[in-house]
Amino acid sequence: MRTQLSHRPFSEADRHGILWRRGTWPVRWLRLPTAAPAVAAFRLPLDLTQAATVTLRMSAGERYRLWLDGDMQGTGPERGDERHWRLDAWRFDLAPGRHWLAVQVWALAEEAPVWQVSIPPGLLVIGEGDWHERISSGHAPWESCALAGHHLVKQDCAFFTGPRLDLDGAQQPWGWQCGEGGDFAPAKEGAWACTQAHGAGSHLPHLVPANMPRPDGSPLPNGHAVLVDALPDGGSSPAANPAGHLEAEGLEWQGMLDGRGPVRIPAGSRRRCLVDLGEYRAAWPNLRASGDGQVHLRFAEALFSEADSKPIDGNDKGDRRHWQGRFLRGLGPNFHTVAKAQDYHALDWECGRWLEIIASAGEDPLVLHSLTLSDTAYPLDDDAALDCDDPDII
Repeated sequence: MRTQLSHRPFSEADRHGILWRRGTWPVRWLRLPTAAPAVAAFRLPLDLTQAATVTLRMSAGERYRLWLDGDMQGTGPERGDERHWRLDAWRFDLAPGRHWLAVQVWALAEEAPVWQVSIPPGLLVIGEGDWHERISSGHAPWESCALAGHHLVKQDCAFFTGPRLDLDGAQQPWGWQCGEGGDFAPAKEGAWACTQAHGAGSHLPHLVPANMPRPDGSPLPNGHAVLVDALPDGGSSPAANPAGHLEAEGLEWQGMLDGRGPVRIPAGSRRRCLVDLGEYRAAWPNLRASGDGQVHLRFAEALFSEADSKPIDGNDKGDRRHWQGRFLRGLGPNFHTVAKAQDYHALDWECGRWLEIIASAGEDPLVLHSLTLSDTAYPLDDDAALDCDDPDII
């Protein structure tokens, strides 16, 4: 699990007698196998003869998602700039046997959202103590592979939020997090890692320990399915018309949202589910689905009264609670699903009060097993208070 370590590794390097080696750590960044913008996979097997506690540090240019033995642990690194690039800490209690550390890294470079600082793309891993030689990048036999099924689609509006993921499940090397699939090869080594104490002063990024607690990550309420209707193939979504609501299917969709069972989309059909999340949410969407088809998730702050409205204008949103007769113009990931049940993850968090799910089944039924919206908030208590005798302010 994610933990906090305030000390810097290799602190003796900050006092090295040779100026140009001062602040340089004995670990190397691992380069992505393809040029950015790109999404890549890294993995490392660990064979243990006895139970052990493993502590490691990790960072990436620009973002990473970590798995242990196929179970997703979280994302990182904590936000920073090139002179304060964060180094997350993780600690795991491992049983004897073979284990797999697996990391997905994505670097969007010039296509990144405005809040994402970019550094040279890559992955950095440091094993604490006796695990240095067995885990640290530049020492351990890490493998890498380009994830070709991840396509980045630029947005016509809200371009400052970056591209959205279009994931082709047929091109995904499923099981790569546990040593299966993928065209893996030894990871290529890049620059040495360094800190602000680096004698030359120009080698970036400068690494510092992460200092925020682990984001909550707990599942948020999936809201209420206010509309489930049939859509024609292709084209944009029509206005949300309650007259077209499929009541029986709506109950199945609500059951899936509540975690009570899957929803099945009949073969050759296309369905829209409009979900009211109840309040503005910021969350990581995670979908589990099976069957040859396509699922598009689109988030929006509100629905528009005009079909040609653009989210960046925001002139005709009106009351954010209203949806009948309105149009959703949102953003989010698009997943091309495969026959076997698999988990589909977005590359970044999404936000909004409304979620539109458009599910299109191929020759066989498409099954949506679950949808999880993981909270992005940090577990911090809200201790602030405001006392005022003006009711318009309170």
